[in-house]
Amino acid sequence: MIVILGASCSGKTTLYQNLKNLQNQNYIVSKEYTNRPKRINEDTYNFITTKQYNEYERESLFAASFKVAVTDGLWRYGILKSDTQKNSLIVTNPTNFRQLREFVTKDICSIYLKVPQNTRLIRMLNRGDELSESYRRVIHDDGHFSGIDTMVNYVIDSLDSDEVCAQAIQYINAYL
Repeated sequence: MIVILGASCSGKTTLYQNLKNLQNQNYIVSKEYTNRPKRINEDTYNFITTKQYNEYERESLFAASFKVAVTDGLWRYGILKSDTQKNSLIVTNPTNFRQLREFVTKDICSIYLKVPQNTRLIRMLNRGDELSESYRRVIHDDGHFSGIDTMVNYVIDSLDSDEVCAQAIQYINAYL
């Protein structure tokens, strides 16, 4: 299983889109399920209702599930058990990553996009996120991602999206 991790606005969506466009028989791009509102032109998640999410949980369909309290309520993110094959590629958060490491008995190819806090905050504001929510997310992410760079297989510390993609593809191909 190939897992991409990164804090809010670290470039996960850009990398996801690039990998999705390059998708071939080597890996299958999967998506987390979430009940949070969809942003404009966003397709990195399977958006479902809270009722549907709860139903999936009751049926034990998730290999990993994470909940986060936000100003608008409770957002949930889950990864289906069926999306945990060796050649499945998914973007997730540290909590789900930790759960996947327990669920998946095979190796996990994990890549962390490490981006400075100030860069991520500027990106959030540039895409139109609310200032208070942006600060909350940056602070939450700093705690949530603490130590993750020691748990993953590969850390990409670049702000250039082409370089990030090239490094990720090289590492994924070596894994597969």
